[in-house]
Amino acid sequence: MAKYDNLIDQLETKKDVLDVFYGLHDLPSNELYEHTSHDKEFIKNVILRDWCRREPYTYKKGIINFINSKELSDIMKEEILKTSPSIKFSDKDFNDMTPDEIKKIRNDIRLFYCFHDEEDDENLSAILDQYLMKLDGSGPKEYIKNNFSKRGFSSMILLSSGLCSEGSYYYRQPVDRNNLNEKHLILIHDKLSHFDKKYADEFRTLVKNIKTLSAEIFIESFNNFVINNCRYDDSVVSQEENNEDYQYVPVYTSTEIAKETYNRVMTNDMKEEFEKELFYRERKEKEEQKICQIKKN
Repeated sequence: MAKYDNLIDQLETKKDVLDVFYGLHDLPSNELYEHTSHDKEFIKNVILRDWCRREPYTYKKGIINFINSKELSDIMKEEILKTSPSIKFSDKDFNDMTPDEIKKIRNDIRLFYCFHDEEDDENLSAILDQYLMKLDGSGPKEYIKNNFSKRGFSSMILLSSGLCSEGSYYYRQPVDRNNLNEKHLILIHDKLSHFDKKYADEFRTLVKNIKTLSAEIFIESFNNFVINNCRYDDSVVSQEENNEDYQYVPVYTSTEIAKETYNRVMTNDMKEEFEKELFYRERKEKEEQKICQIKKN
């Protein structure tokens, strides 16, 4: 757990985050929060709150509003200038920058660190990449889609969704909802939809067509899916699913029938919950659209 996780989880709005950062928020009397004011570690924790965690984490709407704010854009520029003073920023927020403008900033950071032989390049780059991944502007989205390697994009999605980026981490483990469940699937669906709704639709098809939703098979299939330009076809599903020697054996199942039944039931439950959540969302969206139309008329 990062230093400010508990604090971040208590905040509801963009104003809450800014008040904490500027030292205006009434915080619990605790040594942990004594030095929050203007603490860039706090801002870093906000950006990386979902990064490399054991559980899927969903940002509150107010925190996403802060991440997309001019205030955070200015803070990011300030931090970049401390380590890469030669970079020239326009008056635009990161959300309003073009993909080429973002690419130039990203390349200038790399060039500066290569020339100065600094060790924090990877750290600053990782924070900036996670920041860009969460922005709503078309420029940051296009930059990510066109400049990240497919493997890099896949890893960013998985590692910010409570999973490892390598299926081998879960080597030959059975379907286990502690490793992978519908919350992970929903989060990945939403992250893909953030970049392109077609990606999310294709992902939905991928989930439907994986027979055994073990974490290993899912992650290997997802990586293949992204390499295939986030398009589903039968070839992207991990071949391990058809490996007769593959042993998905929970410790408490002793027969082949029990093993097969266990994996099938757990997989079907997961798919059902995943589809149910998407169905409810779609229905709610249609109802909201109807209400808006009625108000217009």
